[in-house]
Amino acid sequence: MKNKSRLVIITLLLITLCSVSSLENGVTIASAAMNYSSTAVLVKPTFTTTNRTSKSVTLKIDNVNGATGYRIYRSYAKNKKFVFVGSTMDETFVDKKITATGTYYYKVRAYYSLHARKVYSSFSDVQHVAAYVKVNTTNLNATNQVKSTRNSVGTNSTTNQANQTSPVTKPAFAQQVLDLINAERSKQGLKPLATNNNITGAANVRAKEIVTSFSHTRPNGASPFTALQDYNIKYSTAGENIAYGQPTPQAVVTAWMNSPGHRANIMNGSFGNVGIGTYVKNGTIYWTQLFTN
Repeated sequence: MKNKSRLVIITLLLITLCSVSSLENGVTIASAAMNYSSTAVLVKPTFTTTNRTSKSVTLKIDNVNGATGYRIYRSYAKNKKFVFVGSTMDETFVDKKITATGTYYYKVRAYYSLHARKVYSSFSDVQHVAAYVKVNTTNLNATNQVKSTRNSVGTNSTTNQANQTSPVTKPAFAQQVLDLINAERSKQGLKPLATNNNITGAANVRAKEIVTSFSHTRPNGASPFTALQDYNIKYSTAGENIAYGQPTPQAVVTAWMNSPGHRANIMNGSFGNVGIGTYVKNGTIYWTQLFTN
């Protein structure tokens, strides 16, 4: 009888030891998962809306380090409910379920997969997309890139208030352009754009350059945003609009606002600063806008 008792006691001790070991391993695994999750925090994404057509809107999303993909949400008003409309595993999403007359609001969040579940970033800032406006594309040269959007408008207008004896730059016109675009942003609940001497200087350089090369490439072949770097302006997102031939600030702002690509830059909620450049040659005004976040 005594031998049987010892056997029972030994068996119970082994079971107890196994239980403690399993519990400790479980705590270790859980801790590892929590630590991974806390260190892999995704930053809030930023994006721009481009290529507004009568049937679609394209979203260009700036890459978020560590993200597996991005989920896109849309609403008909900034303060109304946003609904999920799709996801993408790269930095481009095309929303094809819209109408030409509709105005829309978008926001995005990044995600990555962890143990069969998704871990999300916070939502991006909201971006507004206006109703589609058909634009005369004569002399229109527009390009868009991730982390930078560049757009240009040209016109052959024969009516021009500037003349050959005008100053080469028009600071008063630049201020009027700033007032006009901030008025447009205010209508959509967006913060006004600020300006300063450095970003204005860079924009004036670009205005002079497009006289000889009406392009988003500088005469030396460099990106237009190197003009910002020349003035020691730091940015992570930038955009450019260019135009020529419009005789007044109102005329150039109207041309830009009637073009989806240019309007997207002006109405981009990620931008907080703008430099507006002007340059007059042979009675023609050349206009630039350089945007930064």
